[in-house]
Amino acid sequence: MKLKFKLPTNCAGRKRGILGLFILSFVGGLLITSFFILNTEISTSGIKKYDRRVSLLAQPKAGIKNTDVKYLLSGFSNIDIGNLNSAYIISLPQSKYDTIRTSLESSNFFENVNLYSENPNGPIAGTDNTAINSKGNLVWYFYSDVKITNSILFYEQEYLSQTPAAIAAAIPDSPDSLNFIDNTGKYGDKEAVIKEYLKSALLWRPRDIATLHNVVIIEDAAPTWTGATLFSYTSDNGVISNVGSTIFINAYLAKTDYDFKNVFSHEYGHHFTMFYIMNDKQILYDKPLPAQYYQLRPLDSSKIKSDYSAGWNYCDKEIIAEDYKYLFSPFKDHGAATVAGYPSDPASRKWIYELTGETFPEDKAAPTLEVLKPAQNEVIAGYYTSQISAIDNTGIKNVDLSLDGALKYSSKAGIFDYYFNTRDYKNGPHTFSVTACDIYNNCVSKNVDFVIHNDNSDDTLPPGVDILLPNDGDIITGKIEVKIKAWDNFKLRSVNIYIDDVALDMNQKRPFTAILDTRKLADGIHVIKAVAEDLRHNKGEAKITITTKNGVIDTEAPKITVESPVKQSHHKKSFYIRATATDNTMVTKMEAYLDGKLIVSASGDKLNIKIKRKIISLDQEKHVISIFAYDASGNKSYEEIDFTTIKHDNKKDNNFDKNWDKD
Repeated sequence: MKLKFKLPTNCAGRKRGILGLFILSFVGGLLITSFFILNTEISTSGIKKYDRRVSLLAQPKAGIKNTDVKYLLSGFSNIDIGNLNSAYIISLPQSKYDTIRTSLESSNFFENVNLYSENPNGPIAGTDNTAINSKGNLVWYFYSDVKITNSILFYEQEYLSQTPAAIAAAIPDSPDSLNFIDNTGKYGDKEAVIKEYLKSALLWRPRDIATLHNVVIIEDAAPTWTGATLFSYTSDNGVISNVGSTIFINAYLAKTDYDFKNVFSHEYGHHFTMFYIMNDKQILYDKPLPAQYYQLRPLDSSKIKSDYSAGWNYCDKEIIAEDYKYLFSPFKDHGAATVAGYPSDPASRKWIYELTGETFPEDKAAPTLEVLKPAQNEVIAGYYTSQISAIDNTGIKNVDLSLDGALKYSSKAGIFDYYFNTRDYKNGPHTFSVTACDIYNNCVSKNVDFVIHNDNSDDTLPPGVDILLPNDGDIITGKIEVKIKAWDNFKLRSVNIYIDDVALDMNQKRPFTAILDTRKLADGIHVIKAVAEDLRHNKGEAKITITTKNGVIDTEAPKITVESPVKQSHHKKSFYIRATATDNTMVTKMEAYLDGKLIVSASGDKLNIKIKRKIISLDQEKHVISIFAYDASGNKSYEEIDFTTIKHDNKKDNNFDKNWDKD
């Protein structure tokens, strides 16, 4: 794999580097959890290479206090102190190793002082808020199940290890020149998607673009996060500089362009806000955001924390990243809204914008509004999807849509679809009226006239189907409700929901729902399909994939019950194969073979097929039916039924075929 790296400027002198990692997770676009990890004491010398560091493990004597140890070490610079069980871990430059070890041993504070070493491929280990990573450096983290992997640290470490000349030569000056790395080899097409999305839809400035070191696509089933932002910076005599980051998107969970844009919106929110807060305001990651931000949003400082001690959605770094996404992207969900509410607008928008040092623009221009569907004087019928687009340089406050003067829909998103059934209205002319206002109450309105004409004489349009729950790509455990929307330009005949082509029990009235017990499925990827059929047998369908994770390994095969034919039976005319199968999870498929030849394969747990003359060889008397059943975990079972038939003799009975097929 050939990699290209970009590097920061202002790298002269010996600096103390610190890496921070924001990890957050989406399931179907819903933010569920996040971790903030800090990897301290990765030092650089002119940024050309890492300052080699070592760690000492010091076991204190009984009665020795933390204050005693900190006082002893207060005279040394560029060291960090952490805890591993009851011992102290001291991370220090190798050049100070002999001096500090001698000082510790002669202090009479410690039972023993040893060089700390760890399996370089092992996980992070430790207690409380400190641990030791694979390089022997101190790590500060908030949740004990988080691990910093080499695949995460690699890109930022390689970036920082380059020469100043390479740094200056590769700084991006626009979204188009960002360094995009597809570590999977499968998502190269997302480079253009992300770059164009950032350029056209998000808030960015050359300074924050220049400090985004990499956008990396990985595919890892182990973590539950979908996006991560790893920060690095240097500190010289308390002055923070060289702030930059690498953004990661986990393609194991993010699949579609929608997913990638949604995840990137939040992660760029981390990069944008923390770059200016750390670099310009000189506030570190572990400190609260400025009081002005708390006041104008507003946030309750007694509940909201600067870290993750109270939970992901109580961390101010995650709240401001979600604020950025909510205010400056098309995505109007907010993962922390249940705790922190929605950002005040335009106050929060203005504050985040002015982190750049620029003055928030005074806005007197109304939004740009388009009614994309229907077109002026368009003739429409049945269920119809209208499309509205309102764009503004500051932000859309609301868009109201009315039909024939009656308000039908109000949206905070500028771009949206509105579904309606034209059969609820009389044939003839009608009018859509749309009004869009920005956050400064600059408004614009448009009217579009259209004609409704419903006639079902030549219906060839398939029904529309949309799977509302779950979302494409969701990771699911236990029981869930599958919910779909189905519509037709005239009338629906039936609606069915399938899991891996096996029909689920469901109601045939709106809302169309079914209960799916994922504990009956093997852990892994499965397909939910919804199929709608109208009165003229036009069919429409929608599919999504989900991943089940119940931690149950199923080794039990289905049990088959054969109703017909019975073993060793004799048949003089056509007969039926009737069989069912049961399983501790779910029977996904059944098959029947006649004399070794497949004659039927059906999804689900039932078989019912008539054995006619044309599918059986009557040149022989003895036959065998083999019935197979498969479950969702791939376990299979089979039953064999032997039977006999009358041997066919054309010379004796010319009407044999006709008589055989009689019931």
